[in-house]
Amino acid sequence: DADYVGNYANFLKNQRKDYDAAEAMYKMALELDPNDADYNANFASLLLCKGDAIAIQQVEPLVCKVIKISRGQPSQTVAEALLYRCLYSELRNGIPGNGLGELKHLFNVGFQRGSWDFSAVFESVLPKICSDRQSIYRAIGDAILNADSVPALDAFPLWRDTPPSDPFVPG
Repeated sequence: DADYVGNYANFLKNQRKDYDAAEAMYKMALELDPNDADYNANFASLLLCKGDAIAIQQVEPLVCKVIKISRGQPSQTVAEALLYRCLYSELRNGIPGNGLGELKHLFNVGFQRGSWDFSAVFESVLPKICSDRQSIYRAIGDAILNADSVPALDAFPLWRDTPPSDPFVPG
């Protein structure tokens, strides 16, 4: 069952920090249900946690797949994937890239929030990016999980100066 395998992968990643075993489980979950946005986003999260160049290269295609699978429906999973797009771009290019404007659009249209924990991704990725942008990513993580945190993003000039862009419209 893809749900059991995906949940076990989350456990291996988040609790055991056994990234290799978690990767195998995410791949199995995606074999069982390749069009599940959550599994694709969770796998992207794991690859960012692994942090090696080969893993990082796989993040953007997973984000694209999450957006495609979502068929124009804003969701927390899409927001998470867009955060991973920003972090991927930071690691590769030293800038947040298109993901920031896409997140801004998603926050403007709104979506239902649930629980999630970005700490493993942040622990792995944030020390590798420009220190003056680490706070904005933590604030974005908070805003993904809590709509009341979205206005706090306006404290960041980078956020204020970024125009929204629709992630569901090919650019």
